[in-house]
Amino acid sequence: MVSGHLSEKKGHYYAVITYKDGLGNRKTKWIATGLPVKGNKKRAEAFLNEQKLKADINRSTFYSHYDDVRHVAEDIKAETLKAFFENKTISNVHDIEPFFDEIYAYIKKNDSFFRLIFISDEVTNFVRHLGNICKGRIYEAVNKDDSIRDKHLLELEVSAFSDGIAMQFIRYYHNDYNVTLEEIIECGKLWCRTMIERRSEKTVMLKE
Repeated sequence: MVSGHLSEKKGHYYAVITYKDGLGNRKTKWIATGLPVKGNKKRAEAFLNEQKLKADINRSTFYSHYDDVRHVAEDIKAETLKAFFENKTISNVHDIEPFFDEIYAYIKKNDSFFRLIFISDEVTNFVRHLGNICKGRIYEAVNKDDSIRDKHLLELEVSAFSDGIAMQFIRYYHNDYNVTLEEIIECGKLWCRTMIERRSEKTVMLKE
């Protein structure tokens, strides 16, 4: 039997699901709703009921083979790396925006799983790892593109962008501020456009 209730933590609702695994052991899972407590009780209750229904329908497999959230997160990390980077090539600067679109679509589709990752204590290292891979792919594409004439401090700029966008994902899933996933992705695409436009013409460097 699956049961559940809402709990409040740092001003946000969490769905707490209790169920029995395949061995009959009682397990409890905390699932972030992403909803602030104020004015969202009905929405949080709807989210809770949805999670209880999912767990009840799939109770035999509802994370029954995982000991804790960390093990769940490990599988999700591996799946995410495969989805983001396996058989995906950024050949030139015009491939960067579609790459952002693919990342957005994948994260949006698997939002509940990402919330599990972002409450694990290994999230920072994982996001840095993703950021470093993105940085390498984007820098390589921009650096070898013939339309990019100004490459002064290019690697530093791409690195700063990758680190910054990764931090925004952390803040988003920690509910640190009022921003949407769509806005984070749009910000990344906007940077891409302005960077390409700015570096397509040779910048005159001023010497002191």
